[in-house]
Amino acid sequence: MIELLIVVAILAIVGFFSIPFVQTFQISSDLNSVADQLTQAMRRVQLQSRAGQNSDDWGVSLDEGSKEYTIFKGTSYASRDSTLDEVIRYPTRFSVTNDFGNEVVFFKYSGTPTASGTIIVIDNQGNEQRTIRISEIGAVSHD
Repeated sequence: MIELLIVVAILAIVGFFSIPFVQTFQISSDLNSVADQLTQAMRRVQLQSRAGQNSDDWGVSLDEGSKEYTIFKGTSYASRDSTLDEVIRYPTRFSVTNDFGNEVVFFKYSGTPTASGTIIVIDNQGNEQRTIRISEIGAVSHD
């Protein structure tokens, strides 16, 4: 019986000390998921533009205040066809910043962007971040 209690105590101690590692892994996994989703949205919009879907440009508008980004059809977010908007929300513990403004539009058929630069997805709790890059020719990648 004493041996069983010792084993249970050891397991409880190991479990207690492993909780921070599991939480860190979960935060990193969630951050990767948000960055992957945003990267895939950018790539999808570029493909829609290259294909000339609905005979127009396609873009993504970032709204840090609302913790969301919107996939839209049109030459700008302001002049978009809002019936085709797709709004994607991300958890409030993340911040999304960029160095090119609030939107990027990919031109019909060429798929080149109106802006190039970086988007940084930041986990405000763990201070980790992922960087998404949009090149001048439209290549979208993230680390």
